[in-house]
Amino acid sequence: MKKLILVLACMFPALLGAQSAHPQASSFLRNAPGTPGRQYTQAELAALEWAAYNRNYPRANVDGIIITMFDVHKGVTPLVQGLRREAEGNDAVFSRQLNILITQTVQGLSDRKLLVKEFREKGGTIPASLITAQIDEKIQQQYSGDRAEYLNVLKRQGTSQIEDRQLTEEFLIVDYMQKDILKPAGEVSPRRIVAYYEDNKQKEFVRTEQVRYRQLTLTPGAVDTNEDIRNLAQRISGELKNGVAFSALVKQYSRDDLRNDDGGGALWRDPSGLNEKISTAIKALPNNATTEPMEFAWPDGRVFICFFQRVDYRPGGLVPLDEVQEQIARELAEQERKFVFEATMSRLRQKFFVRYY
Repeated sequence: MKKLILVLACMFPALLGAQSAHPQASSFLRNAPGTPGRQYTQAELAALEWAAYNRNYPRANVDGIIITMFDVHKGVTPLVQGLRREAEGNDAVFSRQLNILITQTVQGLSDRKLLVKEFREKGGTIPASLITAQIDEKIQQQYSGDRAEYLNVLKRQGTSQIEDRQLTEEFLIVDYMQKDILKPAGEVSPRRIVAYYEDNKQKEFVRTEQVRYRQLTLTPGAVDTNEDIRNLAQRISGELKNGVAFSALVKQYSRDDLRNDDGGGALWRDPSGLNEKISTAIKALPNNATTEPMEFAWPDGRVFICFFQRVDYRPGGLVPLDEVQEQIARELAEQERKFVFEATMSRLRQKFFVRYY
């Protein structure tokens, strides 16, 4: 276990501590001293960790541009803590997800270099003034215009202004290339939308009966009697008849968790999960109408009273096409963009020399 802990610490020492393991042990400890299974002291662990973490080696060669493990560290390290939380202490899950993240990061970095290569080969250039403007905007947005702080951050990261300028240029090139590649994939014909709906409506576009409603709940306080609650309910009924908004009365009188959430009126709910008396009353109302006060009792005899206002209602069954056609259009457009982009990247991987390590 100590060996596995050491391996992961060598990858991301500032973040991981000694809780998880990574399967790529040999690649991170190729020349590490010591005997397998040996019990290391804290000082020895720290020395091995430092040596392994600072050993750089290539992960990909993109037509002569080398992507190193340091480059991968920069992309992976900020996301490791999130992976740890998602794994919930499961070392196997964490290791699997970390492997996937590393592979995706190497692939993403390689694809960026390929896009830059293609841009250059086509004779593209980014004006120096545009790069400068992009850096100035970053300083304004991320550092409140403090250029000295921007330079200090670069120094702490071990990055020079020239390197940051090169990265900014690469960002602009990749952004341009992605938009150029995806330009033809933005439109989806009405015929494709209808065809997708017909092919998938029984598995994707069937919904249960749903209702939206607001709720106002009156419960007795420490000194309230049942009659006090009933009298308060009558007063609220009078205010409703005089035109006072239900949502305003919720904020003023309701004594449940929905008080500060407009009585819960934004949520769609399946009425089958409600008390049958409540469900029947709400479904019988037109939208924006309110039930009479509905009284219920706890086992100890104390009463609580609820009012319900129906906001909207949707019957169960197939969702009409006009309700989901925009959703379908977005999904189809996203599928088309992924297809077009991956086809372009596949072509570029064949066009240029790419090797992974």
